[in-house]
Amino acid sequence: MPDGEVREMNGRASSAGVHAGAPAASHRPADGVSVDAESADAGSADAESGDTDSVDAGSGDVGRLTAGDGERTALLSEPELIAWGTRIGREAGTPLVLALDGDLGAGKSTLARAIARGAGVEGDVPSPTFNLIFSYDTPRGVRLHHLDLYRLDHQDEVWDLGWSDLGAENDVVLIEWAENAFTLLPKPRWDVVLEEAETEDRRRVTLTPVGDPPALPPFPDAEDGR
Repeated sequence: MPDGEVREMNGRASSAGVHAGAPAASHRPADGVSVDAESADAGSADAESGDTDSVDAGSGDVGRLTAGDGERTALLSEPELIAWGTRIGREAGTPLVLALDGDLGAGKSTLARAIARGAGVEGDVPSPTFNLIFSYDTPRGVRLHHLDLYRLDHQDEVWDLGWSDLGAENDVVLIEWAENAFTLLPKPRWDVVLEEAETEDRRRVTLTPVGDPPALPPFPDAEDGR
């Protein structure tokens, strides 16, 4: 195994990690997802609905959140946020990229862990604050990548994490502190911003499509945050 490479097999974590300074990956964009180093404008790459090798989430289900819905906002309690994340991990189509932003304690890691659990990841799901990336194979057949870019000194350091290969056909990519590599974020994707709400026990979750990402499960029955 190359130095600095993380491999999490069968949904179980290991202690290995990727770090700045690891051998740089090829800058070949993964199939179905483009990586634009110039801007964060919406892309046009789409997952092909008829591909038997991709994970089919049944995007025609009533109430699912699609790119055509535009920006959506909801006020969610922590149990509702976890329930929504679990459904994303269990049901959403691939390739799926979620860029998670918000202040410390806003719920980014809570949502990421719920998505991992929904996809079938077992054992601890630690935040990759120091390793920067953890990757997991899951019983659902998706490859889940969990990144935390909080400690990046410069956004170009993401190339050392195999950035250009993220978003392959069966990938789910969760990027905490995505704003630290904003102009390099893969697309299509969903931007997810979590904020404290006026009600102490709720978070405002703002969901914005960039390009035409796979549909997501609907928000749980919760107060509309618009």
